[in-house]
Parts: sequence; structure tokens; C-alpha cells
Amino acid sequence: MALLNTQLDVIGWEVVFVGTLTEVAASPREIFQRALLANAYAIIIAHNHPSGNLRPSVQDKQFTKRLYCLGQDLNLQLLDAFIVTKDGYWSMQENGQLLGGEIDEAIDFV
Repeated sequence: MALLNTQLDVIGWEVVFVGTLTEVAASPREIFQRALLANAYAIIIAHNHPSGNLRPSVQDKQFTKRLYCLGQDLNLQLLDAFIVTKDGYWSMQENGQLLGGEIDEAIDFV
């Protein structure tokens, strides 16, 4: 997770969770706790897909939507959520999935 100030400068980096080969049990509580302790204005999150598949899973989209909505309530903006593989990345912001919190779990990505 990247922690940003009001000028969107990175003020810190946090490894919040380390998963297994197939999953990670992430909790919004720990994410926002670290961001609030750092007095961050905004955050950017990222996680990897060891499989190499850049497509966000339903769980990825649901978790990101949850973080976005909770961040709105806390006045702590989620600016982007990245999926990273050895061959590239997927940005929810770049792909229009984070605008206004409209993350549709039913979207099928090409």
C-alpha cells in the first residue's frame, strides 16, 4: 500500500498482508488503521496474481469496492487498486472501475 499526502506525494509504503500461493486474508481494518496512523490523505493498494492472470476476480472487485466505500466514509481516498503479474499490471482506475465507486462485480474483462 502506498500512503499519500494531500499533494499526492508518497509519504510511506506498507506491506499489510502476505498471502499464500492461492489467497490472502486481507482486512480493511488493518489497511485503514495504518493509513490513519500515517495521517495519509489517500492510499493506493496493490496485490499480485502469481498465476499471471491480470483479470480481477470477483473477490478482488468486491474487496476494492468495500475499501473505496469505507474510504469515502473516513475521508481517506482509495485512488487506485493494482493487480501485478510478472508480465504486467491491471489498474482499476485506468480501466474505469474506480470512478465514483462504481465497481461492478459482474463485469467480464477481456
